[in-house]
Amino acid sequence: MDLGLQDKVALVTGASGGIGGAIARTLAGEGARVAIGYHEQKDSAERVQQEIEGCGGTALVVRQDLTEPASIAEAVAAVHEKWGGPDILVTSAWIHPEWPRQQGPVTDPSSMEMWQQQLRANVEGTAQAVHEVVPHMKEKGFGRIVLISSGAAEDGQPGREAYAGAKAALQGLSRSLSRGLGGAGILSNVVMPGFVATERNRRFVPPQVFERFASTTPTGRRATEDEMARVVAFLASPGAPPEQAAPVDDDPRLSTMFTMDPPRHRQLRSLAFTPATAERLAPRIEEIASDLLDAATPRGEVDVVADLAYPLPVTVIAELLGVPIDRRDDFRRWADAAIAAIGGREADGTVRAAADPAQVEVARNLEEMYAYLGEIVEERRRAPKDDLVSDLVAAEVDGQHLTTNELIAFCGLLLSAGHNTTAQLISNAVLCLDEHPEVVERLRSSPELIPGAIEEVLRYASPLQAFMRFTRKATTIAGQQVEAGQTVFPWMGSANRDETEFPDPDRFDIERQPNRHVGFGRGIHSCLGAGLARTEGRIALTTMLQRLPGRWEVPDDPPLERIPWFFMFGVKRLPLRWTG
Repeated sequence: MDLGLQDKVALVTGASGGIGGAIARTLAGEGARVAIGYHEQKDSAERVQQEIEGCGGTALVVRQDLTEPASIAEAVAAVHEKWGGPDILVTSAWIHPEWPRQQGPVTDPSSMEMWQQQLRANVEGTAQAVHEVVPHMKEKGFGRIVLISSGAAEDGQPGREAYAGAKAALQGLSRSLSRGLGGAGILSNVVMPGFVATERNRRFVPPQVFERFASTTPTGRRATEDEMARVVAFLASPGAPPEQAAPVDDDPRLSTMFTMDPPRHRQLRSLAFTPATAERLAPRIEEIASDLLDAATPRGEVDVVADLAYPLPVTVIAELLGVPIDRRDDFRRWADAAIAAIGGREADGTVRAAADPAQVEVARNLEEMYAYLGEIVEERRRAPKDDLVSDLVAAEVDGQHLTTNELIAFCGLLLSAGHNTTAQLISNAVLCLDEHPEVVERLRSSPELIPGAIEEVLRYASPLQAFMRFTRKATTIAGQQVEAGQTVFPWMGSANRDETEFPDPDRFDIERQPNRHVGFGRGIHSCLGAGLARTEGRIALTTMLQRLPGRWEVPDDPPLERIPWFFMFGVKRLPLRWTG
């Protein structure tokens, strides 16, 4: 093919056979010096080496295990010592669809868990491999990274969410690498084994890559290992397209109202529920709160977070959306991932942030959520129900239905942001009352003060402390010049303690008037669920005051632990005792 790979240095993980072996042979055939990474099958890797050398190529066998960071570092060091460091990294985070069946029945939970753990380990190992090779590529001013993702995420396949999550994690990593390092001559792409060149799949790869698949494989047939290897060799070449050349409208994260401007933002926001909707839900919210405390109070101590603050809003939003509450643990994991995806971004866009295994795991969890919500959306299209998802599916904006990704993003926003802030609001209210115990009896004797107390909690202990925004045009704020396209972090927590707006701002005052706090933000992007959060917070606090008599006490031991996101304020757990 004459791709300009003469004397380039390539490290191919998992190259002892199959797709990896085909890639190693193809790169060597183009003149690259190839390090053949193997995990357990050294004999097979040496056979690939012999085949390459028998054809006049140059090869080296190195041990690498994507589940062992030390092994990855040693493999890269061995390549560097021999040839001066990799120009090309081809690494695989996929698992053949037959692998879990070989381990046991795919319906066996232990087998499925092992499968998902292996996928997770492979993705994290891929991120570690990227860490190791990028410094060498930056020195040379050239680098090509090709990430082999799972191609087994078909509808209805066991483990589909795990496969989809692995793919999304690699796509996110690849985009971050290309955008962050493109100026240094480093590009990254993702391909899937057995890719089928159909119109439906066109959106998953850059146009140039799709055309190469389409020109070598008949429509409807999966690409063979050798065909895959030729495409990978193209992506490893100096003429490879940047990853961002791929259409990105298949990513629900790009359809969320968080990142949307008018007029589309205004159109979608008009479909959300109103404060009046929240008040209509009040009787059901009271019932849920009462049931949750019924289950927790016999112990004589409650964990406000685990027993009430988290399950109350997540149950409400799950019932609104019409999704089964028995997946509550998944909802929390996915919601935490959505928050961590925001908190994990670094202003300098470093590769380490993008390739950090923790952030890769975040991306995997997000894709699981999107895959699940995508299934719910399709179910409601086929058979509508009396729930919010069905209403959104049926809704029209200017005569047009929402796209699938807009629906998934909308539901994901409600499911994640729809309960995290409320959970912190409820637990922060208890923290404030623990700090000011005299207020507990005031609220019991004068429950009409409870709404004002909720507003003061939102000011004094704001759940949302800050948020990231991007400037559309240059402006000046308080004498500080802010250029167009800059990242800014408005600190709502600081604004809510502004002494020019709030007299004696460090005093907790449940009757503060006026109380123009910005606990839910301000402007067109103010919190979509502010009315629902206020209703849930008011009902949760009222129910606790009624059901937990006497003096409240938060034990000093063990110490409370803050949630890990810098832009939110709250605690992971909050034990509470009462004396009545």
